[in-house]
Amino acid sequence: MAVTLSSILRRQSAFVWMAAVGVMVLLEFMLRGVDSFPVLWPAVALTLVAACVDVGEMIVPNQLVIGGSVVGLAYILAERIVAEIALPLAILCLSLALLNFIFANLRGYVAIGMGDLKLLAVCTLFVGWYVFLALYIAAITGATYGVVGQLRGRLTATTKIPFVPFIALGMLSVVVDSRFGLLARYLFGGP
Repeated sequence: MAVTLSSILRRQSAFVWMAAVGVMVLLEFMLRGVDSFPVLWPAVALTLVAACVDVGEMIVPNQLVIGGSVVGLAYILAERIVAEIALPLAILCLSLALLNFIFANLRGYVAIGMGDLKLLAVCTLFVGWYVFLALYIAAITGATYGVVGQLRGRLTATTKIPFVPFIALGMLSVVVDSRFGLLARYLFGGP
């Protein structure tokens, strides 16, 4: 069955996540005011909807990636921050492509799916260098889930696990933390 945007939006879980993001944006407006529109929330909404699909279908629909890319590119062009986004985007894509190449040659399978990689690239358009913090949180929570699943006998070493829910958790953490900066300070030092 082909995954289309309309089939995604028919899922109740996608509506629940989008409604939750809508409530968070409304609260952000109420707390910060209209002048500080949280441009990061579209990236959170994108990753949460993609997580709902990834759990059920083990795929990240290209419609979401393309839509997120258009919004992200419009944002970086409007803010004139192309230079600040280009380097982290290149490093992210090259490092994850290298990781996949190594895993494919040593272990016989890829470490991260191309849909996950494309989604992370779109997230980089919104958060720049902080995508590495989101990826760090995603990797830690994903690995913890895998280890606990193996210890409980529910997963094996070869079980495919959808990674987008962990990316969504990482992005949500980065966006919520953008107001306080506690995670970045704790993990990477600083004042």
